[in-house]
Amino acid sequence: MFLRYPDSTIKVTKKMTSNDEPIVLIGQQIHFLIEWAKENQAKSYSLRKIAQAAGLSTQGLTNILDGVTPDPRLEPIRNLCHFFQVSLDYLSCRTEAECRAYLMRRLIERGPPTLQQIATESQQLSPRGRDNVMVVLRWLEISQNH
Repeated sequence: MFLRYPDSTIKVTKKMTSNDEPIVLIGQQIHFLIEWAKENQAKSYSLRKIAQAAGLSTQGLTNILDGVTPDPRLEPIRNLCHFFQVSLDYLSCRTEAECRAYLMRRLIERGPPTLQQIATESQQLSPRGRDNVMVVLRWLEISQNH
């Protein structure tokens, strides 16, 4: 796959995990954080605001999000994690499913004890059952924030 930019053509290769799941790039992980903030915290930030929080120009952030800068410096990434209130260990997630599971755990950890108990007990369910419980918990969390 090729991404076309005015000055060059950048080849993007898809790396896969041993389970044939695509490995997400850091830009994709940041996209997930932006979506998560919008959906679960009812916060919508402009790229300019996020870039300022990271200590980057808007173009610098865009380059990370688009994969033009696949390996950004640590300091802006640390600032982004602080801005979105997630730990740097979020970046150790290798797939979209791992990223979304991390963010869901984060949401539950910050939720009321009842949600935490439901999430813990749902671990005894099948993967599909756990997914369904997590969707319901997410709906509850969203409704509490509105």
